[in-house]
Amino acid sequence: MDSITPGMVRVTNEFSKDSWTEIPLDAVEQLELRKEVRQTGRGALVGGGIGALTIGIISMASNEPCDPDEWCIIEFTPAEAFLIGAAVGTVSGALIGAAIGSSKKAMKWKRVRFDITAEPITTNYLKRPPTPGLTLKWSF
Repeated sequence: MDSITPGMVRVTNEFSKDSWTEIPLDAVEQLELRKEVRQTGRGALVGGGIGALTIGIISMASNEPCDPDEWCIIEFTPAEAFLIGAAVGTVSGALIGAAIGSSKKAMKWKRVRFDITAEPITTNYLKRPPTPGLTLKWSF
């Protein structure tokens, strides 16, 4: 592999590791790390909200009071029917939303702090004296 020109940073292509470009070190303003994340939590939140409203409204609208001539175990007010429907809708919607969300991926970019220092890079395994080099240090 060719040596890096002093004051330059080598950037490799993600898809072809043999392809690279050198850019001036002072042109680097920030480093960002890309990470693929699944949307499970977001899907659960959206699904739970949609399920709560949908099933709650349907339960409230379909609630009918018991007739005096009919036998009823429990009679609910429209508000109670909405709350029970919303609880059932939240759980079922969250499960469905989490399943759909886990199949979706999104890219998240995170800025990486880095320090640039010019210090010798030792090559002990070659038994040569230290050569000047560039070290990029980063932390998460």
